[in-house]
Amino acid sequence: MAGIQIGDPQDHNWTYPCSSSDVPSIMVFRPTWDEFKDFNKYLQKIESLGAHKAGLAKIIPPKEWVPRKCGYNLKKDKALLSMKIPNPICQVVNGNRGIFQSINVQKKAMTVKEYADHCKNDGYEPPKYDDYEELERKYWKNITFIAPLYGADV
Repeated sequence: MAGIQIGDPQDHNWTYPCSSSDVPSIMVFRPTWDEFKDFNKYLQKIESLGAHKAGLAKIIPPKEWVPRKCGYNLKKDKALLSMKIPNPICQVVNGNRGIFQSINVQKKAMTVKEYADHCKNDGYEPPKYDDYEELERKYWKNITFIAPLYGADV
């Protein structure tokens, strides 16, 4: 079954024949650096445009944004170490050939230390990569084999 591209080709956003027509498409956003600096304000803006109706949105950071080069120092930050993640989400993905189903399973609360220990497990450590594009490709290639655990919305 061939997908039909919708929107800007750089968004890599597709729909498929016979897919539900009452489900909104995932919206893709490209904030400017000034918009991105106040991320909470930007989220309010895109929600006012209906970004939340599909259940998620894709936000492509501006070129000026630089990801953190290393993790948090849990040995020095005791408050962070004991912080609770109330509802970690395990994302179980099934499918192939561009058609996937994602089920989010809510897990029991855990501390940031427990979460960090989980992430250091063999199956969850990031693979070796040369650039972020390669890392993203490897992530999506393996998404049906290893269910990621998210600790967002703390």
